Amino acid sequence: MTGSLLLLAVAFEKIALVDSLDFARQRDVETAKGTIEVLDWVCESHPTAIAWRDRTGGLTRFDSAEEPSAAVAASLDKRYLPREDAWGWLKMANPALDAYKVVFEECDRRGLVRAIHNGFEEFHWGATSRWNYEHPQYWCKPYGANRWAGHCSLAYPEVRAHKLRYLDELLAKKPALVFLDMWRAGQWSPAVEYVKPNLEKWRVRHGSEPVPKNPTDPRWLDLVGEDVESYLRAYSAKCRAAGARLVIGFKELDVGDKLIREAYAIDWKRLAADHVFDGFAVMGVPPHEEDPFGAIRRALEHAKANLSGTPLYSAISMYNMRKVGIPELRKLTKLSNGEIARRLLAIAREVGCAGVVLECVDGGNYPKDVNAALAEAERK
Repeated sequence: MTGSLLLLAVAFEKIALVDSLDFARQRDVETAKGTIEVLDWVCESHPTAIAWRDRTGGLTRFDSAEEPSAAVAASLDKRYLPREDAWGWLKMANPALDAYKVVFEECDRRGLVRAIHNGFEEFHWGATSRWNYEHPQYWCKPYGANRWAGHCSLAYPEVRAHKLRYLDELLAKKPALVFLDMWRAGQWSPAVEYVKPNLEKWRVRHGSEPVPKNPTDPRWLDLVGEDVESYLRAYSAKCRAAGARLVIGFKELDVGDKLIREAYAIDWKRLAADHVFDGFAVMGVPPHEEDPFGAIRRALEHAKANLSGTPLYSAISMYNMRKVGIPELRKLTKLSNGEIARRLLAIAREVGCAGVVLECVDGGNYPKDVNAALAEAERK
């Protein structure tokens, strides 16, 4: 059975993104038993790969030298705390177990691909990274503003080096796949990269011309994008050296490519042509009221035509924070969740996708009819 599962995973992958801390009110994620129960729930969606993220709001829950969490002054006894206050007793500085070890060993036993879900700005609630707080000299800046503690700027080589050392810590967990989630950027954008190195680079390149206030100015995007692309290329090289495939998930893709360009300052087609990533996931398409499924198909076809052979993935998402998931499509089409999932799977196959990404398989948000559609995908 394990062998057939692995063959199916190669034929059509289903990568489940799992934020383990989102289960804290339902399972005791401080224990191996509770962690396996989380994995049991996720497996009801019939994934072939488990992309685990054991991190919350910028706080690392493993022994990280690069991103140590704040020390906890007092021990917490769960026997005297109500379950609804679960996040109050989660140990951030000294987690009770190495969840990656527990999950990956179980993935091996079940024939599932072991993967890690990492945010582009993994400290995705902005100002909660301890390393950021300790390095104000690298803080980002909006146009004409004081420093902003939400992130350290990618314009500094020291920042990129820090982030790559953190990646080394993740790769030491020996994932077979890393899913780099570009949507989880924690409010980072080219609009907060008005830092000294970029201003100096601008002056050298453009003379006395003023820096554009509009951060979507193509010249500004070109300048900022040099550092972003440099980081992504180095990230990819580390993954490949560790034997891990790199799949990058982008937020809404439009046929004109404006959304990705203005959000990250990168040229995704150039990165694809250089084979920087091993998979490209379209995590959403702007809703089209008259033809929602046609819009999704056109976006996927556009991506497929410009990926230079890089495998393409689409999204099956009950998670609807960005208003591009199945709940949004249900409002537009009046179809059931299960029927929408079947149509999305059919489009993915017809376009030639390598698989789908299940966005945030949290407790309760993938209903039985969607899971049934995902099970059917295994048999085709």
